[in-house]
Formats: sequence, structure tokens, C-alpha cells
Amino acid sequence: MPSLTILVVEDQGALLQGIIRILGIKFPDANILGVKNGEIALDTVMSLEGQIDLIITDVEMPVMDGETFLREAFWAFGKLRKCTIVTGNTHERRFFTEESLPCIQKPFNPTVLHEAIDNLLVDS
Repeated sequence: MPSLTILVVEDQGALLQGIIRILGIKFPDANILGVKNGEIALDTVMSLEGQIDLIITDVEMPVMDGETFLREAFWAFGKLRKCTIVTGNTHERRFFTEESLPCIQKPFNPTVLHEAIDNLLVDS
């Protein structure tokens, strides 16, 4: 598999680093970028001209939430290849259902994250 570019958007520093560590083990050759809110994530997507293979984003974050970030990114680049949502919020948001975006409920273990990513990348 060619090298992937993965963007992780999470405002909790320890969780962001944990997800990056899990991804680094699964995809040792991947370019894994970690940012703390949707605004920085959107800037990152724009600077890379949408060339991101996988996005893992939290929903509730300061500055710009995950839903707003994805709406803006989808508007700018169409639906980006693959994304999954990580949330501590138990109610589903309509946007994620409409876009068929898989959600992972916090807290989660590495196996759950691996399975979600594998399911997303199957169609690549």
C-alpha cells in the first residue's frame, strides 16, 4: 500500500497523541498530521489541496467543531476520500448520518479504531 496522509483532529492532547501513536504502529510509512481544532484542520486541508487519504476528527472542539470543519472541507474539495468521527457525545448528528460517516464512541480501544479504518480503506 502506498504511503497515506492521515489528518487527526482532536482537542484533547493526550487522546490526539494516543491516536497518532496507534496510527503510527498500523501505518509506519504514513504521513500523520495532528491538529487541535477544525480551523487548523481546514487550513491543513487547504494547504494540502485536499490531498488527504484519511481524516479522523472529534466532533466537539473549541474554535471550530468537527461538523463545521467537514462541511467546509467537503464544500472546498467535494467529499474527501475517507473520514471517521470520534465522539464522546451519545446523540448522533444528522450531518454524519446523511454523509454516511462512521462514528467511534469515546472511550475506545485501538482495536475499534483499527476496524473502523480497515472498513474505510477497503473501498480505496
